[in-house]
Amino acid sequence: MSPKRRAQRARRTRAEVKERLLAIRIPESLNERLDAFCAAMRVEVPWVRMTRSDAVRWLITAQLQADARDGAAQPFPGF
Repeated sequence: MSPKRRAQRARRTRAEVKERLLAIRIPESLNERLDAFCAAMRVEVPWVRMTRSDAVRWLITAQLQADARDGAAQPFPGF
């Protein structure tokens, strides 16, 4: 008796990765500040549901854009 073979599934070509998953650990005090920022954004822009992940993305993007405008190519020595 020959072993059963699985039918080959059609493989999808990998599309360009648009997002990456990044897991971070933050102190409780920073988490509270992040929640406060989300709450403030929900009041300021009520039609947008701001989650912690959204807030982290928004804050990182805003800081990197500010650094680029200010010409701070290396905000930390050695990096």
